[in-house]
Amino acid sequence: MAVINNYPIMNNSIPGNSQVLGITAPTIHSNYQDIIDTYNDIQEIKNNSIAVTIANHRKNKERAGAAFIGATWGVLQGAFFAGVYGLAKVVPSVQKVPVIKWLVGNLDKWVQRSQQLHPEKSLKHHIAVGMLSKTFWLVLSGAALGLAADLYSTYANTRISGRISNTKQGNINDSGLLSALNSLSYSQIGKAAIQNAVKVNDDESVTVSLKGVDKEYTITKKELKNASKAYDIDFDEKGRVKKYAKKYSKGDGDVLAFELAFEKYMNDLKNGNISQNKDIPGYVQNSPKGDSSLFDSINANQVYYLLTGKKSAQIDMKKMPETDAKGLNSLNLYSKSYYQKFMDDFAKNPNSYAAACKFDIKEPLTILNKHHEKVKLLPDTTYAIKKIGKKSVTVVDSKKSRVGIEIPIEDFKSKLASVYFTDLSGKKSNSALLKYAELTN
Repeated sequence: MAVINNYPIMNNSIPGNSQVLGITAPTIHSNYQDIIDTYNDIQEIKNNSIAVTIANHRKNKERAGAAFIGATWGVLQGAFFAGVYGLAKVVPSVQKVPVIKWLVGNLDKWVQRSQQLHPEKSLKHHIAVGMLSKTFWLVLSGAALGLAADLYSTYANTRISGRISNTKQGNINDSGLLSALNSLSYSQIGKAAIQNAVKVNDDESVTVSLKGVDKEYTITKKELKNASKAYDIDFDEKGRVKKYAKKYSKGDGDVLAFELAFEKYMNDLKNGNISQNKDIPGYVQNSPKGDSSLFDSINANQVYYLLTGKKSAQIDMKKMPETDAKGLNSLNLYSKSYYQKFMDDFAKNPNSYAAACKFDIKEPLTILNKHHEKVKLLPDTTYAIKKIGKKSVTVVDSKKSRVGIEIPIEDFKSKLASVYFTDLSGKKSNSALLKYAELTN
């Protein structure tokens, strides 16, 4: 993903403290992309800090626009440059520092321009005019670059291609949705399902089809654009803005369209606008309760069924009474044979399956990759399963979907809470899927 000046296109920061597990887990690594990610992280922290400062000095607490943030950064740069310039003139020895020497030389050129235009004026006048002129230039260029970066970012985050590319999850808890989409994108059948679910209309709106329930949701161009710019605001006890967090995902317009379509579907379920259908699995019709987020009840199985119309299975690594499984009208099986059968089938036929998982951890768990870098597994987070080998399982975090986390297979099993999967080929030969049909039909 390209990067423009001071607007972050992708951010891979992961909050929270963690315990460290002494296992080695190589990741799919890209030094170049890591540099870009680090750059974007720094720019996002800077822009959010400026946005918070702006919000706490005005009544409107919504995040300032990119041009305003860029202009404010120009003012701050101008003030900093003026301070350094003044220090260098009072204490010339500081100019031995190369950066300060360059900065003073740059500002001297602005002072000299003022002297050429009005030689009769005093040196103080020329210094003041030079500083103001430089600051004005920084404000204009900052606003222009901020606006240009915002236009590019909006285009990148709303562009519809019919396929899933690298994304970063936003502030809403929709790892179940994003990881299901990522897992579908790893096979040709899954890619086709995604492509068939998205249609760009003549008015540039996007229609998302939920095949499993025969419903369509249309996302207008304005809705897509507004969602790409939406931020959640965190206030302190005094009502001051503490931070901004991007609400929806960024990096791929298709994923954003799916988020908005699923949000509308879940809202319809919650408000009773969709009648319960006994022919559709219960987990597909689970709606959020009370004040919980519309995304809280979404799991990967629901996404698989809605986009493909194929039933799924859930294998839990902690035992659950069989009667409870029947009563839930969904599959929560505990069985080593079901787990091993799934692992073997996926390893042999990866293009036939889409799968995701959760880990049984109460706090962030840090593992070390082959570059001796720390990688975190998070609680209450769904991960896409990309590959199952003889010695390791590769999972993908929706907060940084370009990187696969390769976990030794025994460690994967020991930390696993649940697996969600569907057979995209439609053969229904997997024992867990067959058991599902027995429990829910």
